[in-house]
Amino acid sequence: MDSMIKDIARLVVTQQPPAIWYKDIGGKKDTFMSFDVKLEGALSKDMQWELHLDLFFEDRRRVEDKFQSILKTQHSPASPPIVSCDNREIEFKFRIEKVSKNFMGQKFRVRCYAKPLHPPGFESVDKNYSFSAPALNDIYSNPIDSRSKRPSGRSRSPVPRSKRQRLAPPTAGDNEDMERVISELQRTQEKLSQTQGALSKMVMVLQQCVTRLGAVEAATERTVAAAPAQDSNKPPPLKRQR
Repeated sequence: MDSMIKDIARLVVTQQPPAIWYKDIGGKKDTFMSFDVKLEGALSKDMQWELHLDLFFEDRRRVEDKFQSILKTQHSPASPPIVSCDNREIEFKFRIEKVSKNFMGQKFRVRCYAKPLHPPGFESVDKNYSFSAPALNDIYSNPIDSRSKRPSGRSRSPVPRSKRQRLAPPTAGDNEDMERVISELQRTQEKLSQTQGALSKMVMVLQQCVTRLGAVEAATERTVAAAPAQDSNKPPPLKRQR
C-alpha cells in the first residue's frame, strides 16, 4: 500500500516562506520570499505540468481577483515554470505588496496549482485531455503575516533611559534648608491656630450681643403692650394753678 502511494504523482512543499514578511526592507526589487515545491511519484517521461501561484487568506479563502495583483513573482505569468520527470523541483520567488493590516489583519497564503500539459508532439491537440498529464494536487504555504517594517526596538518610555536625571544623595546644606522650611511651617501653623482661637472668641461675643439685643427688644414690646391706650379725642388734663 505504501509503495502504491509513493508511486502517485503529487506535489509537496520542501521549503516554506517566513511566517512574518517585511515588504519594505531591502528594496522591492531585491527582496523576495522563497516557496520551494517538488514533484514526487512515478512519472512517465512525457508528463509535464505548468505551475502557478495565486493568493489566499489564512483560512484558505481565495483573495478577490482585483487584489491578486499584489502577489508579485520573479517569473513571468506568461512563462510559468514547468515540472516533469526531468525537472522535479521548482523554487518560487514572490512578494506580497500589501500588508495584512489593510485586509483586517488577515494573514496570507500562496497556493501552488498545476495545469497539465500535452506531451511533446501533441501540443496542437487543443483541449483533448486524454493526451494530457493527470491532474495534480494543490499545495499551500504556511500563513504569512505581511508587514511594512521591523519594529525599531526603541524604548517606548517618554524619556529615554540615558537622558533620565539621576537623583544625587542629599548634602548637609540640603538638610539645613529642609529643617528651616519645617520650622517656618510650624510657626505658621501656630499663628493660624492663634488666629482661629481669636476668631472663635469674637464669634461667641457677637452671639451674646445678639442674644441681649433680642431680650431688650422683647421687654420693650411687652412694656408697650401693657401701657393703657390714650383717647386721642380727650383733651389733656389741665395743669393745676398755684
